[in-house]
Amino acid sequence: IICVYWFYHKSDTERNRWRFIRFITFVLIMIAGLRHQYVGNDTINYLNNFDSVSNMNWENVMNDFVNAYFNPNKDNGKDPAMLVLNMFLCMFITDHAVYLTIMAAILLIPLAFFLKLNVKSFSELLFVYLFYIALYYGFLPNSAVRQSIALGFILIGSIIYQKFI
Repeated sequence: IICVYWFYHKSDTERNRWRFIRFITFVLIMIAGLRHQYVGNDTINYLNNFDSVSNMNWENVMNDFVNAYFNPNKDNGKDPAMLVLNMFLCMFITDHAVYLTIMAAILLIPLAFFLKLNVKSFSELLFVYLFYIALYYGFLPNSAVRQSIALGFILIGSIIYQKFI
């Protein structure tokens, strides 16, 4: 990040900041997507859940979703929507690396657009990315997939609010 920063920071324009953000986002998504299945506390559990959904049909998934959503308890899972998302993704992909890449992109792409809107200098970008990588990147998106998705949606909501309201 520091090397890329030194390459771009001499010309602190919005275009170069956006190039920097896109490059760092791409690298972070690739690192998160190509990691081993045992990197992160819960990664293997998310991958096992993803694999188990492929043996289900949509009727069972929707019944489980409705039951878990309207009658939550400790036996029927934490997030009923995760089952629906996994079922949807199983229609198109089976590879774990692609799954982890998509989960990382759900957080990191909205983060990139959020930074594009709110960060006005290269120094701020360098600080934000170094802070994020040092304190949060090991957790979001590399361990906590559900939380990463939630934060991604919060960032999307914030972007929509800033842009259109």
